[in-house]
Amino acid sequence: MNNTLSDLYRHIEKVKRDEQAKHTLAKYIDMHMGNLHKAVTINSDSPSAAIFEFITSYIDSAPDYLKAIYTLALDSKTYSYVKPFTNLACMFFIKPPDLLLNYQGLQRLLYQAYLSNRLLEELNDQITSFGHPLSPFDISMDNIICHALIGDELANQLDHLVLLSLETTVSDRSVFDQPEVIKSLEKMSQDNWQAVKKKWPCFTNDLSINLQIGGY
Repeated sequence: MNNTLSDLYRHIEKVKRDEQAKHTLAKYIDMHMGNLHKAVTINSDSPSAAIFEFITSYIDSAPDYLKAIYTLALDSKTYSYVKPFTNLACMFFIKPPDLLLNYQGLQRLLYQAYLSNRLLEELNDQITSFGHPLSPFDISMDNIICHALIGDELANQLDHLVLLSLETTVSDRSVFDQPEVIKSLEKMSQDNWQAVKKKWPCFTNDLSINLQIGGY
């Protein structure tokens, strides 16, 4: 996993360097500002720049969340359950789903990051249903904004892929019956997750500071 994540970090940096040279995503954003989901409001004098900053930060967050969830799973002895899902999240980057093959650069990475972050969000909710969450993972607002930026048609397809992946992935649920696992999960959530948040600042990032969804 660590080698895969290192490769992913390098790949993201390479794509970002290509963007600096070609400005492909920036041009795409400028061209499609008029088609932006009307639920998105932008609190910035430079809307295009605010969207670009959100997208790049959202992409950067994906390997950070993956690494954090992977490490917390090891610490809490839930890795046998979490492993198939983190492997799947990595595969979204290594082997993009067919519906993303027509996209390139940061635009494809945005969609891949959305798949990974949505999968980890659903995974944490699933683990919570067994008694205790694995992490203070709460990026629902970022994901909602990302959904709106992607557009309903493609984002709904990506959401469906995430939910289908969760339903069809076989994992060992019995780990949550083990007393040491229950104790580990309880310990991690003590003090409102302060120790976890200190070690993994990605859990306290507010990517949506300049972007909002109407009604929230």
